[in-house]
Amino acid sequence: IKAVGAVAADAECYDTFQPFFDQLLAHCHGEEVLSMQHGFCPARSVSALEPVDVVSCHLRISRNLKDMPFVPHMQRADRTEVEQRIVSTLLGHGAYYPLAGSTSFKAKPYGMDASEEKML
Repeated sequence: IKAVGAVAADAECYDTFQPFFDQLLAHCHGEEVLSMQHGFCPARSVSALEPVDVVSCHLRISRNLKDMPFVPHMQRADRTEVEQRIVSTLLGHGAYYPLAGSTSFKAKPYGMDASEEKML
């Protein structure tokens, strides 16, 4: 198995450590990727691959909220603020069930109860 990865603790890291990320990208994908623009490229899409080319694929993409640190750099207060922002945006579109024992959501100070946990 060949794998490589790097995590930036916040958005500024991509600028601060650009030489590192550029070198990593060039090593893994070739120098030409450094001059490519972001965006969809049909020639490099999954549909362009032959079934025999792919054995397994896993893709994870995440992005933090603007003005919040990336997860590796978050403090408890940051995580609570993220939870509050997301809940306030999504309430009205369904129910929110904080984890059992969670104390960060004031409307449910001890998180979901046993019956809610069983239901989910």
